[in-house]
Amino acid sequence: MMRILCATIIALELVSTAHGATLWSEQMGKWTVQAFANDQTKAFSHCGGIQIVGGNALMFAVNANNGWSMGIVNDKWQLSKASRYNVRYWVDAHEPENTTAVAISPKLFELPIRDVGDLYQSVRSGYRIFVYTESGGQQFELAGASRVLSYIDQCAKAGGRKPAA
Repeated sequence: MMRILCATIIALELVSTAHGATLWSEQMGKWTVQAFANDQTKAFSHCGGIQIVGGNALMFAVNANNGWSMGIVNDKWQLSKASRYNVRYWVDAHEPENTTAVAISPKLFELPIRDVGDLYQSVRSGYRIFVYTESGGQQFELAGASRVLSYIDQCAKAGGRKPAA
């Protein structure tokens, strides 16, 4: 139990460090949804949702320009900041998406989501997302993810304001 608590604190700390000041935060089942501001300008930066499982985490984010991304945290990684990594991900039996992720911190990388509509459809009907890198794979349950994606989309369209529940 203590290991899970420590991993959760580390994952949230990595997210905060990489993403700026938290404007608000809310729990949605196994997910934490948040809005962030730029530390320097205090302007809205993005909204995101994170699900932490052990020392790993899955994140989705949408920024002020409606750019979508997915982040993965792994407490065993030692990534070089700004380095690029080949990643393949898919939901259940859907076709894999090959893309390039960028290391945001030693334990976190971020990858762009090219087709948000396809992601919505896959997540809405899916049970698990699989993410593979050169160093191995991870999988995450998607329970509640469809609701989280909709919520962070509304948040970003509202400039970081908390959507009505």
